[in-house]
Amino acid sequence: GPTSFEALRTVNGQICATFREACQLHGLLEDDQQWDATMSEAAAAQSPARLRNLFALILAVCGPSNPKQLWESYKESLTEDILRNARRQNPGINLDYTPDMFNQALIIIENKVLEMGGKELEKLELPTPQRNSGDRLNSAMLRETSYDDLRNNGKNMGGVVVLIAGDFRQTLPVIPKGTMADELKACLKSSYLWRHVASLKLSTNMRVHLQGDVSAGRFAEQLLAIGNGKIPADPVSGLINISDNFCNIVESVEELKNKVFPNIQTQYKDHKWLCERAILAPKNVNVNAINLQIQQQLPGEAISYKSIDTVKDIDMVVQYPTEFLNSLEPSGMPPHNLRLKIGSSIMLLRNLDAPRLCNGTRLCVKTLMPHVIEATIMTGCAKGEDVFIPKIPLLPSDIPFQFTRLQFPVRLAFAMSINKAQGQSLKVAGVNLETPCFSHGQLYVACSRVGTGENLYVFAPDGKTKNIVYKTALQ
Repeated sequence: GPTSFEALRTVNGQICATFREACQLHGLLEDDQQWDATMSEAAAAQSPARLRNLFALILAVCGPSNPKQLWESYKESLTEDILRNARRQNPGINLDYTPDMFNQALIIIENKVLEMGGKELEKLELPTPQRNSGDRLNSAMLRETSYDDLRNNGKNMGGVVVLIAGDFRQTLPVIPKGTMADELKACLKSSYLWRHVASLKLSTNMRVHLQGDVSAGRFAEQLLAIGNGKIPADPVSGLINISDNFCNIVESVEELKNKVFPNIQTQYKDHKWLCERAILAPKNVNVNAINLQIQQQLPGEAISYKSIDTVKDIDMVVQYPTEFLNSLEPSGMPPHNLRLKIGSSIMLLRNLDAPRLCNGTRLCVKTLMPHVIEATIMTGCAKGEDVFIPKIPLLPSDIPFQFTRLQFPVRLAFAMSINKAQGQSLKVAGVNLETPCFSHGQLYVACSRVGTGENLYVFAPDGKTKNIVYKTALQ
């Protein structure tokens, strides 16, 4: 720790003139220097297309106070590939940046901002790009077709056939501090539309079917027994026995980590290997501990990123000091002190640029800079693509007062909560049940992430755990 006031003002070997300057270099103050530094670091990567996506994201999500100044500072970096293409097409001419080139970049940026936040650059106090009639027509068509079609009838959904898919054995909607009745009431089955739904049942577990062996079929039957709550429970403890012919039973969390992530010190460089495995647990406290323990096994030094936490209501600043805000870890939010290493598996916590960067997208850290993370997408339609992730303002929804956390919208993803894993397909999964499941369908969701019991590892004290199933939800 610091040993003097001068040490407090020293950042990366540089002695700052004031404590405020030191805080700015540490990234502890929220101002437009944050976005300028973010753009500066990303521009060094010399990838104009990715830089434009980052700039659009900052405009759409972060709300810089002077976006025009940000554009003027980096417009050449944002337009570099357009100039390069023009020089390639006209080799005999000594071309430099022109207003038309900047206009092309602005059109691309505006299209991206419209996708992300539905805002035109004029509303963000940026130069309005000059579009030709074709561009204007396309923009108008996009706006018009984004509205719901009016079909002039009183039928549900306008009479359009809508195909919906789901499994009521899985976890139900999360209702903070809600009861079983609250969760059931929030289900689709409680909607007035449900009586108009024709229910069709699937007969084949596709995850199991793709394995193509007999044992996978037995695994599917046992999964359904768990999901339907048909595994007999002890009448006193309410616990069920987890059979060793269903999955691989391990004796400790340490063994669980070694089974799911063997030789991670070298294997972490293989993105395919990394993204096809994870450890699941019911509660975030266990997830966070496992994530940090696995990350410690990676080579290199962990970089610490501290969030900027502020109360929105100025009158409440005294009641909620910064230290208290820093200690909060609301669900679905990154921690105040986010520690990452190059090669770490991370998960996005917000929709940034659908369908490429969505809530739940898993990435691998490629470069760690003070104000921006460069990462490689490991899942989804943009798999293998490198992207920039900036810090963004995040507002928790389960806190009785409003505060904003400016932080990278990511968490480590070697392990994840069972609720967060819903919808993920894995090749190898570990389930840590030292804290038992506490809501409907969690055990079923955890075990059904893989298609065969051979790739499922479970740690449960004494081989027993809770399996909570609301029979009403299945009727």
